[in-house]
This record gives sequence, C-alpha cells and structure tokens, in this order.
Amino acid sequence: MDNYVAYENESILPGKMKWFISQDEVIDQMKLGEDVRERDDGQLVADNLSIPDVNQDDEKHVRFYFENGRFVSWEIFILTKSDARCEALFTGIIEWGKKNLPEPQVNTALWDESTDYILGQYREDENVSFIWNAEDMSYLRIDMTVQAEYLDDVYNIINLSGSAPREVPEGKQ
Repeated sequence: MDNYVAYENESILPGKMKWFISQDEVIDQMKLGEDVRERDDGQLVADNLSIPDVNQDDEKHVRFYFENGRFVSWEIFILTKSDARCEALFTGIIEWGKKNLPEPQVNTALWDESTDYILGQYREDENVSFIWNAEDMSYLRIDMTVQAEYLDDVYNIINLSGSAPREVPEGKQ
C-alpha cells in the first residue's frame, strides 16, 4: 500500500503525489491513462487501477476529488466476497500502518492491540475504523466493513480515504 498512502512532512498524501495539483497532473503522476474516467462533478474514477497487494479478483475503485480544479481528497474501495481474502488484505494494511504511521487519533486503544485481536473485533463488531489527523488537518482513514450491500450484491469492503490540509499553501490558489 505504500505506493498509495504516505505520511510525509506531517501531511497524509496519496503515494508520491502532492496536494492541490491539477487533474492532468494526477492523471500523469498516477499513470492513469485509459483507466480513468471523469464524472460530471469533476471526480476522477479509476476502476481497473493496479494496486499493490490487491489481486485482479478483488473489485477496486479509486477516486480522486477536486475543488476549484485542485486535488483535495482521494478514496480507495476494495471489495471482495471472500471473508478470508478481506481479512488477509486488512491484515496487510494494518501491518503496513503499524510500521509506517504514528498511532491514530481514533481507535487508539484498538491500534495498540495485536493484528489478530483487531481482526477479532472486526468479526464481532462488523466494522473497524482508524483515523489519523495530521498537524495540517489532512487526514487518513481506514475502514473495514463486513457484508455490506453494494450494487445489488454483498461484499466485504475495505475503504481507505484521505483529505488535503484545510489551508491551501501560498502559490497553489
């Protein structure tokens, strides 16, 4: 997942990208090519984007959001019908996070537990979330939901999302 989420300079960023860049720069930096489509609201959606550690059997959607033509947030949805596959993906994300991120501000006590314990809570409660807020007010959120309905079918869903700092840096307005 480290090609898609980075915690750099106290700001949470998607991969090596910068906040507030244009749509064309996002397309170029993420090498989206024909895998991207633009919706009427200006959102870029890539449904077939290759994501590290996510195989072709998993359904995935990556969305990039813009305000005033500048990149301000993103989401990755990974959907699978297999409980075991979902747990394997979530385990990988949690282990990556524990190695690369500071303690989250939401669900801190759960984060301090073992990955097996976190998976046990997920099985029992059917939803686990962690949220990191950086000093510049950007954030990263990881959610895992059991058996949610999506497009008339039932999936296990992992959702990663992040948002830009509240203030646009000088020269980026």
